[in-house]
Amino acid sequence: MVYRYDLGNKCLCSDDIFLPPADYEMNEIGSCFKCGGHLKSLSAHVQEETPADQKKHLLVTVCTKCTSVYVNIYDKEWSWIDDAQPETFESDKTAASKIIRIPVYNDIVNTLEELEKIPEEQLKAVFSSAEIQAIYHKARREKNIRQYYHRARLKYEKFEEVFGIRINI
Repeated sequence: MVYRYDLGNKCLCSDDIFLPPADYEMNEIGSCFKCGGHLKSLSAHVQEETPADQKKHLLVTVCTKCTSVYVNIYDKEWSWIDDAQPETFESDKTAASKIIRIPVYNDIVNTLEELEKIPEEQLKAVFSSAEIQAIYHKARREKNIRQYYHRARLKYEKFEEVFGIRINI
């Protein structure tokens, strides 16, 4: 999914579907996987999906340290599903100059098949066994323990520095 977030009016677009904010309450949500700073919520949104009408809760957060913006995705029971980094802009005439884009990498791992090609020794050099298992569960789109997956994501940058491989799972 492609997410765009308007910092000015706190509206979220999900694949060109406009999602107005349902709540503006500021709460501490967790830790930034890039820098470890605190994540604070900016707004909450509700997404109704068809045809099964499975509701998703989308929580937009910002890191108080590095100012990265994330979309935290939860199911209708508020069980965590995934995180995404939206394109951000402000709803004014200079919005095009304020869009933040995610950098493009050459050696990037996006799929389970690509993940399985990484030698186990390399993964074990950076991640714990529980974190490796959580990464594989995520790649298979199986339920995993958010805490282990979150800790693994905190180490993605270190893995890239050491081995030159960007994990994007």
